[in-house]
Amino acid sequence: MNSQVKAAWKCDDCVGSAEYVNAGLEAKLSQVLEEITALRAVFEPKIDALSADIELLKQSKYTLEETSVKHEDNLTNLNKISSYLSERNSKLEDEINFLHQRSRLDNIEITGIPLTDEEDIYEVLEAVARVIKVPHRLEDISIAHRVPNVKGTSNIVLKFVARKSKIAWLDAAKKKQGLKSTEIKSTLPDSHVFINEHLAPHNKKLLGLARNLKKQGKLAFVWVEDCKVLVRKDLSSQVERITGVNDQ
Repeated sequence: MNSQVKAAWKCDDCVGSAEYVNAGLEAKLSQVLEEITALRAVFEPKIDALSADIELLKQSKYTLEETSVKHEDNLTNLNKISSYLSERNSKLEDEINFLHQRSRLDNIEITGIPLTDEEDIYEVLEAVARVIKVPHRLEDISIAHRVPNVKGTSNIVLKFVARKSKIAWLDAAKKKQGLKSTEIKSTLPDSHVFINEHLAPHNKKLLGLARNLKKQGKLAFVWVEDCKVLVRKDLSSQVERITGVNDQ
């Protein structure tokens, strides 16, 4: 028996003794503690790093929440600004439309008279006045000129010195109940001629929309009075003025 075997060898009585059992348990416990210590050495840095990451995530969450609140506040402010600017823009458009129409209050617009190379616009107006039977004096006219229209031809715009002259022309044209270009000058191509108030582009658009609604049966009457677009839904309804697209 060699020395190592001799050192490890115990007799049967010794192996079953309490002292021997305790010594074995202590050895195993010591081994387990060593393994636990080794595992802690491995995992503690990882646990510390994980804790640091969790703390960082918490801070990021708080930062995101604060940023979100700020963004919501900014969005609310932007919505308020947008609403204000939209309202202000609408008011400015109304003011511009009002000024455009105001500059045309003393005007009439004549459509349907073909343009000729030799045209003298004031002779044309004198002929129109004669046909519709309205007094005509050059001194009543501030200016008259042709303006292009969407059809590629041109209309005659006539600006009076006084509004009463404009009203007289419109009343006379209404009483005539139909006017042809050949009545004004026999050599002109035959076409229907209309004498109306000179509407600004915005009001012309509103008039067109209102007339479309009349065709659809949604309005019974559509007309213009003092450069205002007026409508009635039926015989018993009140007269309403159209000032914007949403009014219809």
